[in-house]
Amino acid sequence: MKKTIFTVIVAVLAAAFIMVGNSFAEDQEQETQENIISTADCTAAGTGTIYGMVTDASTGAPLGGVYVNSSLGTGDTTDQGFYFMLSRAGSGTLTFTKAGYAGGIKTFTVCAGTSTEINASLIRMKTTTTTSVAGCN
Repeated sequence: MKKTIFTVIVAVLAAAFIMVGNSFAEDQEQETQENIISTADCTAAGTGTIYGMVTDASTGAPLGGVYVNSSLGTGDTTDQGFYFMLSRAGSGTLTFTKAGYAGGIKTFTVCAGTSTEINASLIRMKTTTTTSVAGCN
């Protein structure tokens, strides 16, 4: 009797592992198909959006007034460091510039009908103060 119960338990566990394995394989196949579809969408004509946050690299504080430029679109950050712009589908480079900061560059791909998040942190440039004293050369 114990041998029969053991055999039944092993059979049930084996069936469960097979079902889980098949489910995992189906999930992997669906994910692969979704990736193929999303890759195809990236080459389709159309527009998408690019958005993100620009911050100070040392403090993490949002940076307002940053100019965001690419061959696919341009924009500026809000006072809270956020930017949003429409872009035609394709690949490009975003350039982030603000006076007093070293500029940043990020590459991206925008797919038709999708939103792409691209965040950046800019490094504050060190400033030097020169003082002159009257009568000194």
